[in-house]
Amino acid sequence: MGVVMMTGIMAIVEMGLSLSSQSLIPKPVDAYSQSSIYSKRDQQMLYLIYGEEDLEAIGRPLNGNDICEKLRCRITGLDCEGGNSIADNALDRFSELQGLKFDGNSKECLMAVENHHLLIRPDSAPMDSRFPYQLFSCILKDFSVRCPFELDN
Repeated sequence: MGVVMMTGIMAIVEMGLSLSSQSLIPKPVDAYSQSSIYSKRDQQMLYLIYGEEDLEAIGRPLNGNDICEKLRCRITGLDCEGGNSIADNALDRFSELQGLKFDGNSKECLMAVENHHLLIRPDSAPMDSRFPYQLFSCILKDFSVRCPFELDN
């Protein structure tokens, strides 16, 4: 009974504080607001996998190893083959992607730099055929070594 009363009192206090834009409960720190490099990296990857010119060079839907090879080629110019080549102005357009380490398997392509992990996998049922890939991104915190989307496999 006492727990229920305390919960009700705390809810009333929180509602009162929300009217004055204050809170007793601290907001969790958002890694994206701390450093714009994470959001820039995600944006650049989205441009790469959804931009028409880059998508045509990469191909549609490829398995994980092929995706990694094609992305590495578009970003760095390494290991290019089959009509794919480094993107125009790649050093400027994809400046935040230059340090990525690639690790592909049969299903997806995992890329990482420091504590930022990005994963691209083919979308098995895309809502729009112009977007055949899915992008997942996370920033590792504390002592984490893997992102939640990496634990799925």
